[in-house]
Amino acid sequence: MILPLDTQQIADLDRVGTIIDRQGIDAVPDGLLQSLARDAKTLGVRPVSASILIDRHDPSVARERAFAVLATGLRRAHARHAVATVDPS
Repeated sequence: MILPLDTQQIADLDRVGTIIDRQGIDAVPDGLLQSLARDAKTLGVRPVSASILIDRHDPSVARERAFAVLATGLRRAHARHAVATVDPS
């Protein structure tokens, strides 16, 4: 079973958001963006947005919006998994 996100992936989302906020999306290391895009595609979270995120030819504003879409989708997947695994007893 593929778990939606682990603590490192959540930290990576926060790190990317901070870099975008302070320096813009072009300052985010390619490897970090590719890792997030791969995780999103694996989980079926907006594959088109994942492709836009890693394409340096797309406008920065489109890539930043793609990050927002992916971050929201990945967080929701994590939350759904957390709720589904709570033991009701």
